[in-house]
Amino acid sequence: MNKTRLLIGAIVGVFFLGGCISDDETTSEGNWVQRSYFEGSNRSNAAAFSIDSRAFIMGGYTGDEYLSDFWEYNATGDYWIKKADFPGQARSNAVAFSIDGKGYVGTGYDGTNKLNDFWEYDPETDTWMEVASFGGTARYNAIGFSLVDKGYIGTGYDGFLGIQCHRRLLDQESRFSRTSTEQCRCFLYRWKRLRRHRL
Repeated sequence: MNKTRLLIGAIVGVFFLGGCISDDETTSEGNWVQRSYFEGSNRSNAAAFSIDSRAFIMGGYTGDEYLSDFWEYNATGDYWIKKADFPGQARSNAVAFSIDGKGYVGTGYDGTNKLNDFWEYDPETDTWMEVASFGGTARYNAIGFSLVDKGYIGTGYDGFLGIQCHRRLLDQESRFSRTSTEQCRCFLYRWKRLRRHRL
């Protein structure tokens, strides 16, 4: 009797689960769809950010060398295009985010040194500009993200503490200030791009 119930349960389960499986390659929410192949070298630990419908990838590590090439993926057209190379030291494990239509890349590891420089990318002119260096210790494997008009950087490895706390960057003129949080005694680094108003 128990074997019969088990068999009937298995058949019903296969019937219901089988109805959820589809061989269709639809683009509905939740399905992965293969897009065009990345045209750069295979790599790990690249930095990435997005602006509108474009994604950007910088640097990384091939297993033999650290990279400074920079690529844009256009989701609307489904193609990759090589952009102006990153002018800083070739690196992996950098952080990246975007604010107000510009990309920011900084920190990372060049195979010998932990880095704390920071760069701004303008996609309209395909140019890079060095901006204020990161105010904390040089590090790699940090996290970075943007929210409204601010970029945040936290944690990472600086060679001593494993997980480094955070700090706040106030503007492009290299003014950093630390703000602690009582619960974890950490700091938050915040990048705020000052808006210039014309009179």
